[in-house]
Amino acid sequence: MKISAEDIAFFGALAAAAFAGLFVGANTGMMIAAAALVALAAYRKPWEALLVLLFAAPVLPLMKATGFLSAGTLLKDFAIAAIAARVMLPALGARNWRYFTDRLSLAAYFLAAVSLAGFISAGGNAMVLRLRDIILYLPLFWSARIMIGGGRPSRDIIRALAAGFAAVAAAGLIQWFVFPEGMVRRFIADSSLWVPRLSATLAHPNNLGAYLVMLTPLLAALALFSARKRIFAAAAIAALLMAYLTYSRGAWLGIAVAAVVLIFLVTQRNARRRTGAALLLLAAAAAALTIPRTRSVIGTALDLDYASNRERADILMMIVSDTDARSAIIGRGLGRIDFSATRNASLGAIDILKADADAVRTAKAKTFTDNAVLKAFLETGVLGIAAYGLAIYGALYAAASAARTKVLGRGVIFLYAYIAATAGLFALSFFLDVPEVFPVQLYWWIASGAVAAISDERKTDAA
Repeated sequence: MKISAEDIAFFGALAAAAFAGLFVGANTGMMIAAAALVALAAYRKPWEALLVLLFAAPVLPLMKATGFLSAGTLLKDFAIAAIAARVMLPALGARNWRYFTDRLSLAAYFLAAVSLAGFISAGGNAMVLRLRDIILYLPLFWSARIMIGGGRPSRDIIRALAAGFAAVAAAGLIQWFVFPEGMVRRFIADSSLWVPRLSATLAHPNNLGAYLVMLTPLLAALALFSARKRIFAAAAIAALLMAYLTYSRGAWLGIAVAAVVLIFLVTQRNARRRTGAALLLLAAAAAALTIPRTRSVIGTALDLDYASNRERADILMMIVSDTDARSAIIGRGLGRIDFSATRNASLGAIDILKADADAVRTAKAKTFTDNAVLKAFLETGVLGIAAYGLAIYGALYAAASAARTKVLGRGVIFLYAYIAATAGLFALSFFLDVPEVFPVQLYWWIASGAVAAISDERKTDAA
């Protein structure tokens, strides 16, 4: 019987797991063993592993509500690494440089370099998880691009996303009607009530809102142009209702921006349809504003006495008053969002390996600013802002270029939905640390890979 290199690596990992279980801790040993199993499965079946990631990603945060199982969410990291090794290394070995030299790829390299520099400059307070949150999902862009470009059906991605949304919607329904007492609540001043906020499987309403900003444009686009219009129309309506019940100002703004962009793109060749769609959108907005709760939540966006607004204002004042030339250019380092020792957070790789879920959650919570733009500037300066800007530009350029040369259909609709979702997420970034919200960053980089694959196909057809 022939033993492959991957078998040797697997059994070596099991030996390491046994050693760690005996001399470090049982949790660490089981974590290494599980990671070896997941990595081996993902390495052997990378496309299937990618689809499982897409389906399971929005459900994984639910595991964080438990003790030991919360560490299981880290298994996805090993799956991503295995997928990248299986797909990217052969492409690099074959010198298929076209996958790695476009605008978005160069922006991804720049983002990784700036983040690594921020990690190093943070010194003793460096946040391992902050670097991981930024860099971990980048290989999914190239992996998805290569596999879809190699003939893997992109419709499988849509099916996986739809199945994941169905699971989230079912969990949201159960949470709303069965477990309302455990929900996060928002105070509505006009009626002096604390209203429950839907979070489903995403742990917090704002995270659910970000997920829906990413997914709703695709569901709406498929409702217009897919063969199963009624199913996707029902899904889009459910997504809008769920987004409303999060009572997340940023999510509302993000979906509104995404809706405007999607309507503009879909109706750009038909002025009459554009006018009708715009009037329908205005009517829906006017109807929503007749609800007192809607007006109250929107009103807090301009209230400087509101807690989150006051914190953003404090951070902005700190930037204006305490930023020197060096910090303005390269930032203060990952995890160092202000000068207070209580907000600086330290977390080592050993904490992650030991499956210390409480340490992980506490460390990440200490770096939240609820504003991705301010946070990028604080941590990585102007270079960080430029890196994210170049990534967004590269993604939108690839999507827009490919959309201009194709007949309106599923491929173009996916591109339009991607552009709309990216615009919505950019608007949301002023209310939330979007690049850290799982599974949004995972979805966005995989979707970007699909967009790049469509763009590659366009260039091949043109040649």
